[in-house]
Amino acid sequence: MRKKIILFLGLVFFVRMYFAFYFQENKIDEYLGMVNLRGCVADEVDVRKDKTKYVIDVEFARGEDSETWVGAEDRILVNAMRYPVYEYGDCLEISGRLELAEEDFEGFNYKKYLELNGVEAVIYRAKIWEWGDGPIEGDSFFGRMYSFKGILEGKLMGIFSEP
Repeated sequence: MRKKIILFLGLVFFVRMYFAFYFQENKIDEYLGMVNLRGCVADEVDVRKDKTKYVIDVEFARGEDSETWVGAEDRILVNAMRYPVYEYGDCLEISGRLELAEEDFEGFNYKKYLELNGVEAVIYRAKIWEWGDGPIEGDSFFGRMYSFKGILEGKLMGIFSEP
């Protein structure tokens, strides 16, 4: 009986390792350089005066010269123009130069900071357009919470304007 249990656990381990290695999607760092990506906004959108930052869960990638989309799985940070602003859950197509984050940015370990948030790479000046039929991928709870936060911030800024 004990041999059967050990054999069964060994078989389960072997099958798990087989699927982990042979059916693993490509990591995004295989596409460093000019790239096209498709994915969905996975976190709150960071809107600034001169740009908008998006955390994207990448689903598909292709190199600049390729016509074929390949499944890819990673999270990246995208810096884009201020307008238009997309929302949490929106699915986007992104074009730009994919880079690994710099180790040290003015005495701050930016790469380590991004890694703590699950971000693998960065596109600094991205071109973005909508992909798919709209916001279908995002968690509706977080989408509603981010919308509510935006409304609340707008009301508070109307009451307590900056000096």
